[in-house]
Amino acid sequence: MAIVETALDLRASRNSQVPDHRTNMETGKRRLPGPKAVVAANRARAAAEPMAAEGNVIRTDDLLYFGGRDPQTGVMDPALPETFERKIISVDASFKDLRTSDRVAIVVIGVNGATRYLLHTTNAHLDLTSTENEIRNCHAAYGPISAVLVEDKANGPSVVAHLKEEIPGVIAVDPQGGKMARLVAASPEFQAGNWVLDRNGVWTHKVVEQLTMFPNCKADDIADAISQGSIWLQSHTYELGFIDYLKGVAAGLIRRPEPKPKSAATAPAAQPLPHASSRPKPDAVLPCPACQSVCTVRLGGAGNIHCNSCACDFDSQGNILTTRETVIVGVNCCPHPLKQVIGPAIRCGNCGKQASTENGGTNGMSFAQYEARRRSPYGRFSN
Repeated sequence: MAIVETALDLRASRNSQVPDHRTNMETGKRRLPGPKAVVAANRARAAAEPMAAEGNVIRTDDLLYFGGRDPQTGVMDPALPETFERKIISVDASFKDLRTSDRVAIVVIGVNGATRYLLHTTNAHLDLTSTENEIRNCHAAYGPISAVLVEDKANGPSVVAHLKEEIPGVIAVDPQGGKMARLVAASPEFQAGNWVLDRNGVWTHKVVEQLTMFPNCKADDIADAISQGSIWLQSHTYELGFIDYLKGVAAGLIRRPEPKPKSAATAPAAQPLPHASSRPKPDAVLPCPACQSVCTVRLGGAGNIHCNSCACDFDSQGNILTTRETVIVGVNCCPHPLKQVIGPAIRCGNCGKQASTENGGTNGMSFAQYEARRRSPYGRFSN
């Protein structure tokens, strides 16, 4: 077990490990041993009691690796997946960047199903600005990031207040219980082999030391950040439900439930299609009584039918109203004729009928003709 310096330990070491107390001849009082003697006594007692090689929460055999080769067996580690279902950042903040203060731990975790990959770790003395910049760098380098977990202690609230307007998914996490309780809650995932570390990472030795030596290690910032991310994922993981179900359906391992057939009583009765005789018939095409053409349309007043072949008009009883010879465009072509002269032809602007002019018309006009026709009540195209 590790030795923790307390007042009782110092008092016991002074009394037992340094028995040759000397007496000041002038005062007659017993002189206590100095600091060097106390340190030497503690070191001697530490050497007599063997220290545990690892903690009792996470063991070295519980850790798996990727991207390297096992030095003992020579077997290659699994490769790092190219894509992840989600990635999160877990931050264990500190108060100041002094050497006596705790270090800031920032870890990036990639999640694929039940496996958690430790992609990056930062563990250094950082102030508020440096902590925010490091979170921005990790968010840009390993994006997309679904959540940024910041411990709601030390300067964590300031980090959350500064970054929540800039980075989406910044969450303040209130730690429940002590560090030991949180790591114990995360230890089953390590025992099941769900956590994988980078074998060749420059920070891997720190991660292994803090995880396996806890609570006997000197620093525990990385272990605290990892346990924070592990506990958050345990209560905010949806991939193990819906996404695994879809994967099972795609692989043929899970069969979708077939829809229940509807009973005849609840099924809506089929509506019969309307009979052909009951459907509304379109207007019958009446042939022209003059030329027997069927190119006729209803044009003009009510009951007036116009033939596009011979230009005669007739009613629905077949009585010819006007013919081409008796039609004068702009005069009796329709109930409200509007005569227009267009080049060599005369056209009615109301019914659309047109005819040639008597003199053949002209392909132009003088300025006087233009002014005279412009001032006419029907514009430039009327006489």
